Amino acid sequence: MDFRSSATRTARRPLHKGKDRKARAAILHLAERYAHCDQAALKHRIKNICETRVRYGYRHVHVLLVRDGWGINAKWVYRLYRELSLQLRNKTPKRRVKAKLREGRTEARQVNETWAMDFVHDQLATGRKIRVLTIIDTFSRFSLAIDARFGYRGEDVVQTLEQVCKGVG
Repeated sequence: MDFRSSATRTARRPLHKGKDRKARAAILHLAERYAHCDQAALKHRIKNICETRVRYGYRHVHVLLVRDGWGINAKWVYRLYRELSLQLRNKTPKRRVKAKLREGRTEARQVNETWAMDFVHDQLATGRKIRVLTIIDTFSRFSLAIDARFGYRGEDVVQTLEQVCKGVG
């Protein structure tokens, strides 16, 4: 009596001619499918995408490759993405990005060298909100303008700054 499992017996049994032909056809089909994919060119394209679009992960890169006409699946892209040691960078908070882009503030050495402007918000007893634009000289701490309005647009700020420039110089 043979105590081997049925899986072991079928694994040792030779394939029938029909099944063997189907297996070869499947392998040839896969080989033909990926034969047009020049791996070096594909890696180069993935690297280009990741250099220009830093926030894209392998899934988004796959979408762009499919749009470009590369007939590959996401698993293949993931394998190449990992081979190239690419990874989606952790997103830095916006407040840190803004702080990095800003230059260090230099102290003013004379009058009218540097001005600072800011909006102050308040609410009247009637419930209407009021906005006040304040412009000061950072060296002398002199208030160049205090302009209060119920609504501010960009043109209003430009107008106030032009008036201050004409008056102060």
